[in-house]
Amino acid sequence: MKDDPAIPPERDPYKEVMRPKTSNAYCYKHIPPRMVPNDIDWYIEPMTFETQHEAFEWISSGPYNEIGYLYTGYQTTDEKLANILLFELVRSNTLHGPRFQVQADYEFLSAGQLYKVWVTPLAKPDAEDKA
Repeated sequence: MKDDPAIPPERDPYKEVMRPKTSNAYCYKHIPPRMVPNDIDWYIEPMTFETQHEAFEWISSGPYNEIGYLYTGYQTTDEKLANILLFELVRSNTLHGPRFQVQADYEFLSAGQLYKVWVTPLAKPDAEDKA
């Protein structure tokens, strides 16, 4: 791969990806840089849970109902919370029609992984929806 002139030296914007040596230069595609919007109102969750059921109860009682309205992003160190929130938002878009573009990402920190879920509204709410 290092002999392929089509891939610039700065091809790995994540600087975390470990790629095995291979003779096939077209085995890996160029990874696009992560693009997280700057105008997200993040809610940083300090809670962690031991079971999926506890995490589901926590997400359904608060963040699921507030994301997209009070804040547009959710950050947590608990993978279960991020997975459940992401699943429920995609499920809601599937059942009730798309309201948000749902996106997720993660970062490696010295304390562990930080999971991020954020939404972008697809349409502005009407005056009838606010009432």
